[in-house]
Amino acid sequence: PDGVCIYLVADQKKHLVFCSDRIWKMLGCTKEEADLTIANGTENRFMPDEIKIPEEQISQLKAGKPVVLQSIQLRRKDGMLFSVRAYCSMAESPDGNRYCYVILEELKDEKQIRFS
Repeated sequence: PDGVCIYLVADQKKHLVFCSDRIWKMLGCTKEEADLTIANGTENRFMPDEIKIPEEQISQLKAGKPVVLQSIQLRRKDGMLFSVRAYCSMAESPDGNRYCYVILEELKDEKQIRFS
């Protein structure tokens, strides 16, 4: 795996609580930008929208079963799109909070596209 993200899922929103350094590098962000993104609760591009995930897989996630998204597109800070495989799972903590764990693997064989 190339990197890990952890989200708190609450109030119909996903709040990034952790993201490994490798993912920030994949996205072309500095450590300072990464820290500000998490501290400010800024929207990010790591967690795929549920709209793009088939309903069956959403149900699996909510049931606590892992889901593999074979190829999704993320955008680097410079506008370059790249493909990753995402391994996702959800778990509930003893205090009732739901967390989504995402492991990303960059698919280096797929063509990268730059948007201006």
